[in-house]
Amino acid sequence: MNKNILFEIVENILKSQEYDVSAGSEYTGVDLVAKRGGHETLIRYGLTEDDLRNFADAAHGAHRVRGVYEAPGHRTRVAHDALFISDRVTEWMEFFADQYKIRVWDRAEVESRIGRAVLAEAEGTHHDFLEVRERTHQRAAPAPALSPTPAPVPPPAQMPIPTPTLAPTPMPTLPPTPVSPLPGIGAVPATEDSREVLTIRCAPIRVDEKQAIVTAKGFVSGITDSILEFVPFWNYKCVVDGHYQYKAKSVTISSEGAGAINALNSRKHERVGEVQDQISISQQNYEIKSAIVTKDEVERMLMGDAIESNKKTVSFTNRSGDTIITENRTIKPGAGDIEISTELVYLPVWEVRGRRHSVMIDAYDGSVMTEPVDDDIEFL
Repeated sequence: MNKNILFEIVENILKSQEYDVSAGSEYTGVDLVAKRGGHETLIRYGLTEDDLRNFADAAHGAHRVRGVYEAPGHRTRVAHDALFISDRVTEWMEFFADQYKIRVWDRAEVESRIGRAVLAEAEGTHHDFLEVRERTHQRAAPAPALSPTPAPVPPPAQMPIPTPTLAPTPMPTLPPTPVSPLPGIGAVPATEDSREVLTIRCAPIRVDEKQAIVTAKGFVSGITDSILEFVPFWNYKCVVDGHYQYKAKSVTISSEGAGAINALNSRKHERVGEVQDQISISQQNYEIKSAIVTKDEVERMLMGDAIESNKKTVSFTNRSGDTIITENRTIKPGAGDIEISTELVYLPVWEVRGRRHSVMIDAYDGSVMTEPVDDDIEFL
C-alpha cells in the first residue's frame, strides 16, 4: 500500500468522524495520533516485523499502550491505544502484538473498514472507523440458529435501513477483482501464505515457530524475534577392522561408531537420523548456515579419534631359563584398517531472541539445545 495515500484517506475518514488527527511527530516511531472523547490512538504503518518491534518500543516505552495516562499538572486521565497497519500480518506479528497489547490490521481489514466508513457516510449511518473488533478472518462464524418462534415483521415503513455488514450486494469500494479499490495502492494477489521448497538434505521440521516460542518463554524474557536456522552437520560412520600378528600372538581390533560433527564449531552431536532430500517452509525469516569445517578436516579428526580410542596394550610373556620376561606392547589400527563415510546434512533450529539473551530450540524434536551450535558464541 502507498503509505501517503493510505494515511490521507484514513485522516479524512477520522476527521469526518470528529477525531482530532495530527502527525505522530510528538512520539518517535508513530505516524498518526487520533484523539476523541478522552481516548488517544497511536497509529503506525509498516511492512516488516522490525517495524512492529520499533513501534512497540515507541508506544510501550512511553506507557501508552492500552493504559491510562495522567498528564503532568492535569487531573484528566486519557486512555491510550496502539494500532499497527501492514500489508500482510504474519503469525509472529500477531503473537508479538498480542504480548504488547497492540492491535494489528492487515490489508483486508483496512479495505473493509474504509469501505464500511464510506458506505456508512453515504447512507447517513454511524460507523466508528477505529472500533475494536476481531480480525476479519476470525469473525467468520455460522449464523445463529433461528428461534422456533419467528419474530414479528414490522411494516415496510418501519423497517430499519440495513447496515453495511448486512448489505446483500458487494460494496462498490471492495470489488472482488485483484485491483485495489483505493487509488495509488498496488494490487496484491489474495493468496495464502506462500511456501518455499529448499533442496537440501535436512531433518524434517516438527516444531513450528509458535511451539518454539512457547518453549523459549521458560528460558528468556521479553521475546522480540525468532529465526529459523539450518545448521550444517557432518553425519559420519566409522568402522575399524584390523588383525595383527606379533610374535606368536594374534590381536584383533574391531569397532563401529556413528554420530555427527557440527560443521560450524567441530563439536560432536548425535547423528541426525531422519533426513529428507527437500523441505517446504513458509517461514520467511530463515538462514542456511555455510559449513566452516570441511569434509577433509572432519575425516582427519575422526581418523585420529579412531586410532586413539582403539589402541590396545598387549602383554607378552617369555621365559629365558629361570627368568620370566613380560613385554607390554601397544597396538593400534592403521589408516588402512579404518573406513570413514561422511555426509553433510542440516538440522533445523529455532533461535528465539529475548531482550538480553536467546535460546536455541531443536525444530526436529523440540528440545532446548544446551551446546552452542554456532562459531560466534562469546563466553563470559
